[in-house]
Amino acid sequence: MKQLYLMRGSQFYQCAIKVQTMRDVVRYVGTTRCAGVAMASIPPAEQKQAQLMTARQGHGSGVPVAMKTN
Repeated sequence: MKQLYLMRGSQFYQCAIKVQTMRDVVRYVGTTRCAGVAMASIPPAEQKQAQLMTARQGHGSGVPVAMKTN
């Protein structure tokens, strides 16, 4: 995983993930900075996932939700 997308309410964030160490199946990434992005700049598969999640949640409660990419 190189990118992590978060959704909070109607705002989307892109976070670059760099694995620092790995132990068994757990990957430690340390501090990660995220930047706000427009829905149009999110890859199509993640856009569809976000649309499904917002439809199911009724546009969320302000709690961040993660969407991963490979």
